[in-house]
This record gives sequence, structure tokens and C-alpha cells, in this order.
Amino acid sequence: MTSPSFDNVAVMGAGAVGCYFGAMLARAGVQVRLIGRPALVDAVARDGLRFEGIDFKGRIALSATADAAGVADAGLVLFSVKSPDTEMAARAIAPHLAPGAVVLCLQNGVDNVERLRALIRNVVVPAVVYVAAEIPAPGVIRHNGRGDLVIGAPEPPQAGERRARFAKPVAAERAVYAYKAPAQGDADWLPLLAAAEILTGGQSSRLWRELVVEREVATSVSAAVTPFRDPGLCQIYVTLKRDGSCDAAEDAIDRAVAALAAAPADAVELAKAKNRLETSFWSELDGVDGKAESLGHYETTLGDHRALFDAGRRLADVGAEDVRRAAAAYLVRDARTVVVVEPSGEPADDDEDDAA
Repeated sequence: MTSPSFDNVAVMGAGAVGCYFGAMLARAGVQVRLIGRPALVDAVARDGLRFEGIDFKGRIALSATADAAGVADAGLVLFSVKSPDTEMAARAIAPHLAPGAVVLCLQNGVDNVERLRALIRNVVVPAVVYVAAEIPAPGVIRHNGRGDLVIGAPEPPQAGERRARFAKPVAAERAVYAYKAPAQGDADWLPLLAAAEILTGGQSSRLWRELVVEREVATSVSAAVTPFRDPGLCQIYVTLKRDGSCDAAEDAIDRAVAALAAAPADAVELAKAKNRLETSFWSELDGVDGKAESLGHYETTLGDHRALFDAGRRLADVGAEDVRRAAAAYLVRDARTVVVVEPSGEPADDDEDDAA
């Protein structure tokens, strides 16, 4: 048996992602073996892997097998099976992995790396994948955009709430409550955006009604979910009335978040939130500049400008249980950061709409 080398790569789970990166490595001169379904194996054995890309079209010579033992002798294994198949695939390759082989996890699931590490003894490295690719037929890989990998350990879990307080020249206290949020391409991004809209979107939203209308302790409350290609933040902003304290607002925020995470919103409330989001979405497409900016954003963030045309449908598919689950998963007090700004006594830079 030869010593494992990164010049010898196996792809466990030769779907669109695995075939794309396997093909790119093979084009660079690396020995690549695809491990996939029999239809793929037969097509590659007969014709090679057909690559249909933006800058390159052609056939790439590499090997393919349906046997998990194909990882033997590989110094690097790209692990790209579907998340539900993680344990089964890990058990299948475990006896055949060379002692020094590194497994690079190209899956999207949150806990797949931990599941892999529990079943194999080799080093498992996480990665975040940004590529738009598809398999239109066995033995054909079509590349539509991007092709980035972010390799390395993810941000460690936050062990508890972080807080900071600053004195600034403002007229009244204000605060931001920042929670972890998924990347825009994640399936949970739109449900979390809908949760933020239910909490703060418009004057009939839960927190606006309580803090601004009923208790009259705040002059404004709003929220935003960062539309980034990488994980970002869901931020709730609140501006208090003069002499008001953020403590009162924080209690209301915690109660509203807990209620949304515990029980799905009713159909009327969810429909109102989705209608507001859809209106905001279409308004961003106003004019040539708006259309160009939106197309550029989706190309940069999701790797495919055509995802813009599917955004309305994906929003329509968001259900009340999706929103509840996203609120419970991301709007977690122990994983948030709170920043409070209090009046320093200096003249305020701007009074905004702070009421006396």
C-alpha cells in the first residue's frame, strides 16, 4: 500500500458539490477517484466526467467506483454525502481510511463534523461551501457560479451572554440585541427574517405595540437580519424615551422572543409579516439601479443571480412552524451580545425622534 498523499484524492459522495471539486482537482493534475452511484460510475468509466462550466467545457479523465473502499490510499477525502447519509457513509469508509488521511467535510449540516468525528479516527476538517452546481445527467457536472471553500474550524460556541455599556452624546438610552444568524443561503434565513418581522415589523408588530404604543417606554423598535454569504447577526434595536431604561425594553424582548419560540404565529400575523417582506423585496427592484444591485447581490452572496427570481416563492413557502423553529434555534439569550448606549450628559449629536 502506498503512503497517503494529497496528490491522491477520493470524493465520498460524488454529487454536484463532490463532482465539481473533484473535477477541479483533476484538472490541476491531482489523481481523483469519485465514489458514487452506479449510474455515475458507468458514465465516467465510459466517457469520463463531462464538465460544463462558464470558462471551460470538456471531458475530464478520472476514476469512479461505487465501493467505499475507494478511499484507500487517498491522503485527502472530500466527504460530500447528503446529511441523512452521514453515519452510514462514515461507517463504510472508516475501515479503509489510511492512517494519515484527512477528511474534509463539504456538507451543509450544522453537526455533521461532530457526527463524523464520532465514527472515524482520522482528522476531520470542517468547510463552508459556496458553489452553484448541478448534475443534469449521470457523468455530467454543470457549474453555474462561484466555487469557494472556507476551510477551518468554525467560530466556537458562545458560552454566555456578552454585554457592554457605553456613555455617548445621545438624548436617551438605546440598545442593540445581537443574536447569531445563518447565512442568507441557509434554509433558516428566511424563517428568521419572518420572525424578526413578526416581532418588530411595523406599528402592529408585537414589540412595537408593547413598547411604543401600550407602555410608551420607547420611541422606536426595529430589527434586521444580515444578508451575507457567511453567517451574520439578527439584531433588535430599541430607542428609549428620555429618562427611560433599557431594562424595561429587555424584559419585553425576552418575553416576546420566548413566546414566538414556544408557539407558532397565527395565520393572520404570519401573512401580514410575509406581505410586508414581499413588498419590501419588490420595492428594492425599482428602477434599473435597483434591479442591477439586487442581481449583483444574489450573484455575490448566493453564487447565482438567478436565485433572485425564486426569492418570492421561497418566502411564500415559509410556514409558521418554520418561523417558530428558527426563533427557538437562533434567538437564544445565552448566545447574544447586548450593547447599551446611555446619555453621557454632553449635547446630543442628534435627538432623532426621542420624545420628552
